[in-house]
Order: sequence, then C-alpha cells, then structure tokens
Amino acid sequence: GQLGADDLIDGLGDEAGFYVVRDVAQPGPYSVIETTYTFGSFRGQNTFYPANISSLGEVPLIVVSHGNGHNYQWYDHIGQHMASYGYVVMSHENDTVPGIQTAAITTLENTDAFLGNLALIDGGVLQGHIDSSRITWIGHSRGGEGVARAYRRLLDGYSVQNYGPEDVKLVSSIAPTTFLSAQSTNVEDVNYHLWVGSADADVTGVSSQTHFYSLIERASGARTSITLQGA
Repeated sequence: GQLGADDLIDGLGDEAGFYVVRDVAQPGPYSVIETTYTFGSFRGQNTFYPANISSLGEVPLIVVSHGNGHNYQWYDHIGQHMASYGYVVMSHENDTVPGIQTAAITTLENTDAFLGNLALIDGGVLQGHIDSSRITWIGHSRGGEGVARAYRRLLDGYSVQNYGPEDVKLVSSIAPTTFLSAQSTNVEDVNYHLWVGSADADVTGVSSQTHFYSLIERASGARTSITLQGA
C-alpha cells in the first residue's frame, strides 16, 4: 500500500538513477580553444570550445554572465573545464552597473547574438555544432540574479530570434543578489541550481540583498543547492 506511480525505480525508465563517473574535478578528455571577439556595445564574448568540435556533432551551450565589478574574461576556470568535457562555453560582457534588469537583457541578447552569428566566430568553426535546444545560463552575483530575471523575461514573452524558454534547460546562480521582487525572478519549473558560500552574505553593507535561498525557494521545478560552509 506504499508504492505508487510516483515512486522511482532504478532502471525502470529510460535513464538510470545511479551512475559511476570519473573524477569530475579533473579536466575532461578534450583540449580547448579560447577565442575573444565582440559584436558591439556590451556584446564582448569570450568563448571556449573543444579543439575537435568538428567531430562532436551538436553540443550543449553554457552562457556565463558575470557580476558587478567583474569582467567577462575572468571565468576561464568554467570555460576551460566545461569545454574539456565537450561543451561550448560563452562568457559575455554584462551590463551590471545599472542593475539586474540590464544584466538580464545582456544575457538574453548575448545568447541571441552568439547563436545568430556562429558563421562569424573563428571562421565559422562552431556552425552546425551548437545544440541551441540545450542551453545553460550561469550567472554570478548581479549576474546570478540576472539569469533568473532573464528566464522570467523569456517566459513573459521577451523577443529573441534564435531560442526560446524551452531551450534553456538549466539556470544556475553563483552567490546571487536578490534585489528584485519574487515574481520578477520566479523561474517556475526550469531546472534551477544555486551555489553559495555560507559566509558570503554582504553586498555593499546591505545583507538583505543576499537572501540567496529565496531564489531557489520560489522555483517549482527540479532544484539543487550547494553550500560551501565557511567560504
């Protein structure tokens, strides 16, 4: 009388519930190429991709949105690592100074510009090799709240040409601010990931703007939270 349709049995469906994986802290099997270019104001992009991209078919895209006072070329640790596992990673210039709304727009527009201009990046090496239906957004600080706001704007009808809300499979926030209202950053049922340091609780002296867990509490889909104690 305890088991029902919602109970998960390993191996019952199309995907296993238990995996043995390599040490993912180590680099992946692929060497990585890094390239930097711009499509205009707040359209600077730093992209990482596997050197053998031509043989990998279509691979997922990770977009990184930096925080206020940071620089889009400071995220090599994410770009190099994830590209070595077969992803393409694009870190973009983010308009964070005015606030979260502008940061959200630069995330939306840089993702669209990247997908719409693949023929212009490194001689078109990425053309035909980006799976635009598998996009992850990772944001840091104001960018971390910005990616949640960007996804909310997509749900509310923000117009882009080369992807839609159904193509964003994961929204991930690194130590995000929480300036905006709950509704403005409600990502609903998209996969949502939050990673924070437990001691990182201050933005310009105002602790109320770093209620990290409010973002994950209002998400209604699959949710994952990582807290680094004492960091």
